[in-house]
Formats: sequence, C-alpha cells, structure tokens
Amino acid sequence: MSIRPNPVEALVTLPRLPDPADRSAHWRQAIAALGRRMRVSGPPPLDEILPEQLVASARTALATGLADDVDWIDPRAAAVALYELTTALPSGTERREFGRRVFARIYEGTAAVFSAVATRMALAGGKPLETPTMRARVHLALDSSVGSTVHADPLALALISRRPLFRQWCAVPSTGALPMRRLAALLLERAAREAVRKAQEGDPYPTTLFADDEVAA
Repeated sequence: MSIRPNPVEALVTLPRLPDPADRSAHWRQAIAALGRRMRVSGPPPLDEILPEQLVASARTALATGLADDVDWIDPRAAAVALYELTTALPSGTERREFGRRVFARIYEGTAAVFSAVATRMALAGGKPLETPTMRARVHLALDSSVGSTVHADPLALALISRRPLFRQWCAVPSTGALPMRRLAALLLERAAREAVRKAQEGDPYPTTLFADDEVAA
C-alpha cells in the first residue's frame, strides 16, 4: 500500500476501508501528519475536508477503537493531532468524544504535552487559554528552563503571531505590575528564539512578526 502523508487523504478513506489493517495504517498516517510541528501561517491542516466526511471518519475511528490508538507516537504529537481533529469537527457527539480525550491528555499529561496543545490553541485564537487555570499553566510553561522538555518557544511565538493575543498576553502586561512585565519580556524573548530557529531552518515568516508596529514598540 502506498504511503499517504496527507492527513486529509488518509482520514477521508477510513470509512471505505474494509480491512482493519488498512484502516489502522491510514489512521496512523493521519495522526503522524497532524501531530507535526506547528506552522504560524497558513490554513489549518484539515481545512480541505468536508464536515460530513470528517464526521464519518471520526465516527469510524471511535467505533473501531482507532481513536484511542495513539500511544505509539510521542504524547505531545498525539495530543496535538487529537486537538486538530476536535477543532475541525462540527458540534456533535464525535467532537465531544475527541474533545474529552484531548482535555484528559492536557490535564493528566506532562507540561510538555500541555505546551504543545496550547500552541495549537493559540494559533486557533486562544479562547481556551483564557480560563485562570489555563493562564496559570501558560505562565509556568513560559517560565520553564530554556532547553527543557517543555519547549515553550513555539507557544510564545504563537501568542505573538495573533494580534489580539499579543495585546492580551504581552502589550497590556508590559505596562502592568512587575510580575506581568516579566511575563511579557519572557514571552518576547522566547518568541524571538523560536523565530530565529525557524529562520535558520528556511522559514523567514516568523521573523517578520517582529517588524509589526505593535510588537516592535
């Protein structure tokens, strides 16, 4: 069977595959693709799939137990992949079931898992990060040691890449009390580290964020 690195192709075919081995292979290909490192720009990875097709694939994954077959991949990638599926699904049973699995991993998993999913949440608008519990966990992630397994630099870059989030997490805190000013400085520092790293890998777009009038100020 040919490799299908595109998560849309791999997911769309799930309901049409009679062989459990083929379904498992396509599911794993989709999860691996969805769990890859985030991109600051561009559409969501499942933007091309029709809602009814995604619901059918999610229903198949739940019915056959594939929805829980993610322990073979890094826990951070697994949680991110499940989150991408959840946010792409329309409201309904399938979205609730996948959402339950995502939040179980966020609250029961490591700080590294939280940081990875929080990055995707920020890229999607950041609304789930507004609760006091989630905000506190974001603060802890950003305050983690550079080079630790938490790897909060992508989260910082995601938070400054969306203007409303930049204002909420950096611009307003930068004029507040000392702890908030410190958080704003940490956020900019870690975002800059990630932007430079991406530029070294050949993606110059993140560095352009620092030329934005508000960020530069």
